[in-house]
Amino acid sequence: MSVPMSPLSYLVFGLAFVGLGCWMALFNDPMMVRGLGALFLLIGVGMVAGCIWLRRLGVGWFQTWF
Repeated sequence: MSVPMSPLSYLVFGLAFVGLGCWMALFNDPMMVRGLGALFLLIGVGMVAGCIWLRRLGVGWFQTWF
């Protein structure tokens, strides 16, 4: 079975989305931008959860197949 990115990539992109989402949700004034920040925050949390799930399945940090 193959996955599109390695768990390390999921972790890096997930943390980047979490950081961007927090910044957009907390420090931007228009409500639309805050909503987009919340969406980025959810995407980031999902990607970090995907990383944890793949690691628990035994996928190595740099593997894209298992």
